Amino acid sequence: ALRGTPVGTICVGIENTVATATDAAAPLAVGPCQAMLPPTAAGTSEVLVWGRWDGAVRLCDADSGDTAGVAAQAVAPGDAVTAARLAPAGDCFACGSQSGVLLVWKRPSPTQHLLAHTPARLFAHDGAVRAVALCPEQATIATGSDDGTCVLWDLNRLDYRYTLPHAGPVFAVCVNAHNGTVYPLEAVPQQQQQQQDASATRLNAWSINGEHIQQVQCTKQFVVSVPPTHPRIAAQHSFTACACVCGVAGTTGR
Repeated sequence: ALRGTPVGTICVGIENTVATATDAAAPLAVGPCQAMLPPTAAGTSEVLVWGRWDGAVRLCDADSGDTAGVAAQAVAPGDAVTAARLAPAGDCFACGSQSGVLLVWKRPSPTQHLLAHTPARLFAHDGAVRAVALCPEQATIATGSDDGTCVLWDLNRLDYRYTLPHAGPVFAVCVNAHNGTVYPLEAVPQQQQQQQDASATRLNAWSINGEHIQQVQCTKQFVVSVPPTHPRIAAQHSFTACACVCGVAGTTGR
């Protein structure tokens, strides 16, 4: 079992879909509330940074930390970014806010930076957005919220598709890139835990068309994440993984 405190995100290069270190000085990891973009044509590395006091999303140089672009109006005053996800190719960034708004930036052209234009603002949640998943292969964005719903959005048209209802807050979600299965992770309400001696979390499986497929009771440990599966792995092994607070990983079929 793995133990310790998470410190950030390790960037692993798979078929040039995410940033890969080209020399010993290139950064391999970024901290919490950060995501590394693929290297530019000039060989420089840039990092998206969010979750600061002003609610802005910044594009910064990975080496110097200097700001290259600021989305000053990312969220309204008093609001905050609560979850975010960068597409592997670095051409789309989505983040959810405390007020339940989903903001999506799409790179207008390879010569412009990701935050060059005003983001699309999408509304469907009544509670804070706690999880965001981007799946370009299925043209889908999935968001989980404190309001007990997982919402599916069309990544191409940037509009609403389906609402997937749950009994408790949805705080993690991923989308299988091969078959489009959506895996929201919900917190089981305390009353249900006491009545049914249930686990603290439940992993659900939904089709890309909003049909419920399966529900799995997780371990007694509180599950904290549902990592996305690479398309090649998902095609060969139809499962997703979930990680627990204790550090033990589990899998569920589909």
